[in-house]
Amino acid sequence: MAYLVDTEKLLKLGSSKKNGIFGMFKSAKNDREIILGRFKDDFDELDVDISDTIESDDTFEAPISSREVLDELLHKNISNSCYGHIYAYVFKILCEYIGETLDNSDWYSCTTDDFYSIPYMTHKLPILLPGVDDFPDMTYINHEEVDIPKLDLSNLDGRQASGLLNWLKLSVSEKKDIFLFYH
Repeated sequence: MAYLVDTEKLLKLGSSKKNGIFGMFKSAKNDREIILGRFKDDFDELDVDISDTIESDDTFEAPISSREVLDELLHKNISNSCYGHIYAYVFKILCEYIGETLDNSDWYSCTTDDFYSIPYMTHKLPILLPGVDDFPDMTYINHEEVDIPKLDLSNLDGRQASGLLNWLKLSVSEKKDIFLFYH
């Protein structure tokens, strides 16, 4: 999945300088309520995944819920590096909430080689998240680094190249970044 996101707005999600620390908590509470209402089924599925993971692997630290992960992301206070994939999926929900889903039909199905050959893509996200040892893989394209005239898409098939070019042009014109999730 690919999302066109105003990264500055994403990084400010859950925080408000108005009214100091109380404004931050109120902003986070409002964002949290909206997100949990809109993505309730996604959070429920993640909690089932957490429960299944704990049952199958007793090496995990104290259990955490997807809603707790949301709170940590909104308050920028990551505490449990053991659940990198849960943080990644909750982060994906935040990208969908704050951004726009890009049409990725040209990328079904794609190989890992195709995905990792996307130009300007980096694993260095503008937000600190625990590492993911499985899926989803998260990558990022900063619109300020994209140089359309110098773009070489010869390593991609025609459909993928066309779809990616549309994404990149949109990213540059709207001054928004692209977050990609491979799973």
